[in-house]
Amino acid sequence: MSVVSSVVVQPLPGVEIGDFLAVLKGMQERLSTLEAVDSVQVGVITIGGPATNSFVVAITSADWEAFGKAQAAVYTDPEWAAALIEAGKVATWQTFASQDIDWGLVPS
Repeated sequence: MSVVSSVVVQPLPGVEIGDFLAVLKGMQERLSTLEAVDSVQVGVITIGGPATNSFVVAITSADWEAFGKAQAAVYTDPEWAAALIEAGKVATWQTFASQDIDWGLVPS
């Protein structure tokens, strides 16, 4: 059952868009190197109420175990810690996790 971590990213006021996009691209590239991550996609929310014009990073892992390994890789590595500090200087980052629904388990 795949797990998708969705990160809604909003540039901070006054941040140059080029600087923001460089950080966003760098984070996508770094996340893509993690063994427990199946895919990383970046998009922009074009219709979405208050989130319109925000960016979203969708990170897919095979299951909760792989998700945990990816999280551990990010939050225990000093280079990642430095990258996260830099990322916080250009944008807000809100993280959500979801999983596939196995409809066979849902009572009818």
